[in-house]
Amino acid sequence: MVALNGVSFDVKVHISQPNPLRKASFNYRWDHHLYIHFEGESIIDQLFNRRHRPYQMYKKEVIPIILKYMEQHYPEVYEKIKDTKWQWSQKCGCTLCPCSPGFHGQTNILAYHISVSLSKSK
Repeated sequence: MVALNGVSFDVKVHISQPNPLRKASFNYRWDHHLYIHFEGESIIDQLFNRRHRPYQMYKKEVIPIILKYMEQHYPEVYEKIKDTKWQWSQKCGCTLCPCSPGFHGQTNILAYHISVSLSKSK
């Protein structure tokens, strides 16, 4: 559980790495990807909001909370991503269209793709 602006959120984290042997994953091998999702959005909300995410707030407030969470729960991944300089990209997950916005950061190791879902605690 994490707190953001006085609201408590439950956190779900999914971590994967692209297959370094697949040609299709070549462009994604050397950039970390970080996707932030707030649960409870409908598909229509997601389609509308994908171009209007408060990414500056995410970078300033949400990423530090996620990194602290990862330090506690995923220390081996945290050690590899802790110094990453995250940059917003509207085309983070798909270079053809703005369907999967998120943050990316360059690395010289095999990249991590991290998807974080935040849901309001009850």
